[in-house]
Amino acid sequence: MIGRIKKRTARIGVFGVGHGVYWDQFEGLLDTLMGFHEVFKKKVAENQVEVIDFGMVDGSERSYEVLEEMKGSRIDILFVNMLTYATSSVFAPIVRNMNIPMVMVALQPRDRMDYNTANTRQQLENDNVCSVAEFAGVAIRFGKKVNDIIIGTLYNDPEADMEIARWCNIAKVLHDLKGVRFGLMGHV
Repeated sequence: MIGRIKKRTARIGVFGVGHGVYWDQFEGLLDTLMGFHEVFKKKVAENQVEVIDFGMVDGSERSYEVLEEMKGSRIDILFVNMLTYATSSVFAPIVRNMNIPMVMVALQPRDRMDYNTANTRQQLENDNVCSVAEFAGVAIRFGKKVNDIIIGTLYNDPEADMEIARWCNIAKVLHDLKGVRFGLMGHV
């Protein structure tokens, strides 16, 4: 067997989404969500890929700022980390202008809420799937494709981890195909 000359890798972009008006209303919510984002980034990095983090995108202005960074980053795929509810205005500029595979990921930190102590803040910490349909609808209206939607829990979810790993492998293939030249010798 011939050994691999070059280690397989990929550049994977990730960004979290949220609704900026929540941060002043719910003290510490942004920090909690960014903690969940760190856990997600570690899950991605475990697949021997380079993770390019664009942070929290919580408004349309931030979306346009991040878009320019994304365009220059040479990423192979983009994970949209659905951290809580967000309006489609945070996603629209990105999905309209990026031409790489995009995967929405909605991993709730809890497998269920304790409704005896539930409150609005706890709901916002678990609203990951809430904007998936709205974001997918925006992509469709732009004639773009969301390549996959991974739904599960952030902790102890082997199926979600397997889907993340699968997309990291796809990104490695896409990375290796960038700039590749194919040759053909002989008759076709």
